[in-house]
Amino acid sequence: PTENVLDGGRGDDVLATFGVFGSGIFGVGAMLTGGSGEDTFVLRQNSDVLTSNLDSYGRPTVIEGDTIQAVFDVITDYAPGELIDIGVGTMRTDPVGLAHYWPGHSHLILNDDEYAFIRGNWNGGDAFLVDDEGSDLLLVFDNDPAQEYYPEYNGSVILVGVTDPSMVNIGEYMG
Repeated sequence: PTENVLDGGRGDDVLATFGVFGSGIFGVGAMLTGGSGEDTFVLRQNSDVLTSNLDSYGRPTVIEGDTIQAVFDVITDYAPGELIDIGVGTMRTDPVGLAHYWPGHSHLILNDDEYAFIRGNWNGGDAFLVDDEGSDLLLVFDNDPAQEYYPEYNGSVILVGVTDPSMVNIGEYMG
């Protein structure tokens, strides 16, 4: 995908994304920087979100050491309390499941209206390495419960430099 840059600058901003990206396309969908002020992020993209590890085939869940690939939206300067609206409201507390297509291509599986946080390190491009001690969070979500687009596609956003999910405010933007 083409990298889109959204820079809010000074003041309170609302930054929004939307997109559906096909199978085998990986990278940055939108780079979002809110700037100073209290910002709101409204995210509605879907892509092929998968583990590319050969050893993930047949395994039931995402584990440390997995490489996750997708079209990621990336929030570069998330501040605790800023609103992220992903269109879903139920946080998954169990490990994220996997659906297997072939070795090196296992989709992340979430229930309808569900989201999950995965800690790790973003490589600055098309991959996120799952690491319990990592410096970033990957937020994955099923914001298409009717499976209007593709049943195996999910939304994904990387929060750079954020490691504690309890500091992330998931909710509905009412503006």
